[in-house]
Amino acid sequence: MKQFGFAVALVALSVSCVCADPPGEDISVYHIGNSLIRNLSLDRLAGLFKSAEGNYEYGSQLSGGRRLYAHLADKLANGKTFKRNNIQSGPYGDYLQALQKSTFDALVLQSSRAWLTDRTPDNEIETGDVEAISGFIDYATGKNPAKHVATQRFYVYGAWPGYPFMLQRKDLDADSDGTVTYTEFWDAPTDTTQPNPDLASPNRQFLTSLVSALNERYPNLVYPVRLISVGDVFAALDKKIRAGQLPGLAEYVTRKTKLMVGDAERPSNFEYFREARRGPSGGRRPPLAGSPLDPAVEDYPGFAQSEGIRNVYADIAHMNDQPHNGDDDGTLGSYIASITFYAVLAGRSPVGLTAEPWERIDPVVDAELVKAVQETVWEVVSKDPLAGIVRASE
Repeated sequence: MKQFGFAVALVALSVSCVCADPPGEDISVYHIGNSLIRNLSLDRLAGLFKSAEGNYEYGSQLSGGRRLYAHLADKLANGKTFKRNNIQSGPYGDYLQALQKSTFDALVLQSSRAWLTDRTPDNEIETGDVEAISGFIDYATGKNPAKHVATQRFYVYGAWPGYPFMLQRKDLDADSDGTVTYTEFWDAPTDTTQPNPDLASPNRQFLTSLVSALNERYPNLVYPVRLISVGDVFAALDKKIRAGQLPGLAEYVTRKTKLMVGDAERPSNFEYFREARRGPSGGRRPPLAGSPLDPAVEDYPGFAQSEGIRNVYADIAHMNDQPHNGDDDGTLGSYIASITFYAVLAGRSPVGLTAEPWERIDPVVDAELVKAVQETVWEVVSKDPLAGIVRASE
């Protein structure tokens, strides 16, 4: 495990500065969050780093659907405790052990379904992400029983909003066509008047406000808090898909050739996405009823250009089927999220990276699609000041 050289005094950097300080391609990272981290997935992400002659050593504390404050306090809003690491973990145990005993190049904290700051509905405090992440930063930088400094490099993982939460924001139908697109939701101001955080976040304004607030609170960290915004990448892809500018996506999601993994036969991409969108036990999920991607219709198309990036969703919230238990699959959405992580953490363009750990991507048939996705990821993160990457000269 690497040790940081904290003896070197570094000048405090503003969050608006673009600085070349990504940790690199040979790194150790600890993740805290839920199934949207599993959706990467971490073992495939490690395989991606290995294919680039790097090393991604990881640990995690993941619990299905949980917000960061629940991880921090070891309880849900109703006071009940929950089981840590009920998804996939790694060798370091829960964060109480990992951040007291090990040293990491970075701690990644997944913002999910939370308010920005604390709220007190019905006189019960709901801890916002600024406070929750602050608790983890304090703990990781020495305010723990062992007084151990685990890291001084922190990343907020900005994932994507769930399908039904976008559709319920009727106030965001900018072009009055009856549908709230991903981009309309992502680009809108965060609405703190919504009855629950699912309808308000995450989106671009929420995440940039979160990272800015954390950097204002912690101006003396060796490195500014950074953002891995998969949600921004999805927004860029959403625009391209709806404009017919992402070649090969329709062919990918509607492919009816059975998938062979070793000697095992798996469903085709068309079958996989249709079954995932039906929901648990084959029952249709209400938010998809009547949509162009409704899996219950007799002539289910498998792809709808008007749905943009939602064509990549396996169900209403995840990039893979079986997000909380059982085997997952290497889907395109998972690949997009993972190469975004690679680009930000390694500080390198993902163009040319392999897609082999993602078995639902055909390296030959999907080559044009993969390249277009890789280029879009780099277009987004290399221009994002909160990612902390200096773009290479053209």
